[in-house]
Amino acid sequence: LLQTLGQQKELAAPSGKLATAGAKESGHSLYWTAALQGCLERVNHAAVLINSFVYSFGGFSGNRAHYLRQLRRIDVQCLNVRSLRWTDVTHSTRCYAADQPEVDQPDKPLLRYGHTVVQFDGCAYMFGGRNDRLVAPPQVCQFDPISLAWTIHSGSGQVPPSRDGHSACVVDNRMFIFGGFTAAEEYENQVYCCDLINLQWTRIRAVLSGIPEAPSPRDFSCCIAWRRGFFLWGGRSDAAGHVFSGESCYDSSIYYFDADSQSWSLRARLDNVQGRRSGTMFRLGERIYFGFGFNDLRIRHEDGHLNDLWCLDPCSGSVTRAEPCSAFYRGPCPRRRLVAVPVSNSRVILFGGTCRFVRYSFQPALPAAEFQRLYAPLLARLPALRASVDDSDSEADPADDVERQESGPQPPDDVEPLEQLEEEPDDSIMGLKDLSDMFVLEALPSLQTLCALAVVRWRLPLGQLPVLL
Repeated sequence: LLQTLGQQKELAAPSGKLATAGAKESGHSLYWTAALQGCLERVNHAAVLINSFVYSFGGFSGNRAHYLRQLRRIDVQCLNVRSLRWTDVTHSTRCYAADQPEVDQPDKPLLRYGHTVVQFDGCAYMFGGRNDRLVAPPQVCQFDPISLAWTIHSGSGQVPPSRDGHSACVVDNRMFIFGGFTAAEEYENQVYCCDLINLQWTRIRAVLSGIPEAPSPRDFSCCIAWRRGFFLWGGRSDAAGHVFSGESCYDSSIYYFDADSQSWSLRARLDNVQGRRSGTMFRLGERIYFGFGFNDLRIRHEDGHLNDLWCLDPCSGSVTRAEPCSAFYRGPCPRRRLVAVPVSNSRVILFGGTCRFVRYSFQPALPAAEFQRLYAPLLARLPALRASVDDSDSEADPADDVERQESGPQPPDDVEPLEQLEEEPDDSIMGLKDLSDMFVLEALPSLQTLCALAVVRWRLPLGQLPVLL
């Protein structure tokens, strides 16, 4: 067993070549361990993990636009991270103003997209966003998953203007928001801080540490808390600065904001990593991953959507290309406006988003022969798997069973993909396809998980499998 675990670690390390300068070859062990179709279809939504459940708030859905327009308040969807099943709890929610806790307000919080949600002390805190008609007021909306009740806080102090496309995270008991596109149709690069205990807002006058200027005004950037501050990456800026002119600019550098000294510093300059907006950023253990998104400057030559994934070492500032193993399932197609929610130190769930065309399947990316070469040694160490015979297959040739037992697990002659989506233009708004798939990404999955995935991949008989699997 120890030898098998050592071999698992050796086989798990991907070996991809560098795609761009300024990054090192990856040595990470990431696997796509689940890929589901027909889940929650959402774009520009926001989600957090609370008590082993993922709560997704709002967003846009082309196929469910009629349902969303009928709602008077923002919809709330709940995902069980064990069963990977969604539940719509919207109609069970209530909403109260902080100064009127007895009066339900059925039209609040406003249905929206482009907002942010953070988790603090067992509750979700939502800020900003807009819909097709209105920009959400600058209120902090607190959601209690136990009572399914919203509480609207107007806040006090230096309340930021209404906006969407900003980024947010929590450091200690403070929610920080950065940037966005305001109701006055201007890009911002201001940092605001809200004390989530007394709902007091503060506008931070940040100083610079070793850099000539702060991150440019932008929307749809990503930020993630780290120790006493947060990292910032991505987003769309404008050549005209704060004013919208339609000439987009993209900065791929990674900045760090120190909440104690209230200062900006440059952590990594990635000139050859494609800049983009509407990507995602998440933490697994002591590493921070970022990627996906959209760059409209690429449309002249190819689709502007991306699905590359990068890994930041927060301590050294080094960035490597992460190449998740897709032997069992392919990863997400290029997309923007997705959400990634870590559910443990080694597991993250990605779902939703939009892309221009869809052309991918959940079939494993490795050819059958390559899969056999890499993973047959693992399966061969489990005699119950190697010698198992499907009792229900009464028409099978006994000679085939003998050959299978002698040579180990063999790939089926016609492995069909679990789901196949052909490439064709979508007739939805702006030719974009809103996605309803969901993926699970794991760092160093256990041998049990790898074996279970291999059973599914090879369609092995279940009758004589170990009970553990």
